[in-house]
Amino acid sequence: MTPDRKLHPLPQRHEPTTLREKPLLVFTPEEAGEVLRCSRQYVHALIKRGELRSVKLGRRRLIPIDALRELLSRLESEQR
Repeated sequence: MTPDRKLHPLPQRHEPTTLREKPLLVFTPEEAGEVLRCSRQYVHALIKRGELRSVKLGRRRLIPIDALRELLSRLESEQR
């Protein structure tokens, strides 16, 4: 991750933001790993197993913020 690009906490849906502080809508596997507190390799394993949705943009693999929310929600409901 580049030093000038900081991760924001997962924003709530329809959270008002200014243009300067716009939350990230997609994450690289490395950034998703930082958000989930796991490695980039584990994020790739989640994608490969179909547990985490991702999209390809050219050669880049990106994880939509909603995919992270879905994963966390599913994990939370499984642990109840």
